[in-house]
Amino acid sequence: MPRPKKTQKQSKNVLETSNGENQNSTKSKSLFDHINHIREVKSSDYYDKLTDVEKKGFSKYTLLMGLSMDVASIDTMSYLSKYFEVIPNKQFYTACCDLTPAGKKYCKWIKSSGTKYNSELLELLSSHLQIGIDEVRDYCKILFRDENGLSYIHDICKKYGKTDKEIERLLEV
Repeated sequence: MPRPKKTQKQSKNVLETSNGENQNSTKSKSLFDHINHIREVKSSDYYDKLTDVEKKGFSKYTLLMGLSMDVASIDTMSYLSKYFEVIPNKQFYTACCDLTPAGKKYCKWIKSSGTKYNSELLELLSSHLQIGIDEVRDYCKILFRDENGLSYIHDICKKYGKTDKEIERLLEV
């Protein structure tokens, strides 16, 4: 069955299939739709009007992350995050509306800057240094900064019988 094509004369929510049938397609609300609604509209019955699918997509954790990208509301969202597990979704939405400054605002989404290290290298360093993987990641952040750190890792790998080619593969970030 061919994919439905959208025609220009139709409204945005109606698709026409190849055999002339019309299908209604409703766009589910995204995280950013929820955030914009909390910042701008702040209607008390918004959560009640969401469909079951949209309510499943209403993630309190990601909403807190998105709302805390605004420097003005970091402290407030931090305080609210202590209670987000016990607050029901509807009351959480109301609390967010009450605590978030009103108005349209663009806040850049800050992505994680975590560097991914080779898991085999992490295991090798963990067994050599006799520490946990999380601590090894912290060590790697420091060791990967300069040549002395890299040569230290290189020497450890040599002690465990790794070839130069294997060590090069392990050191790829």
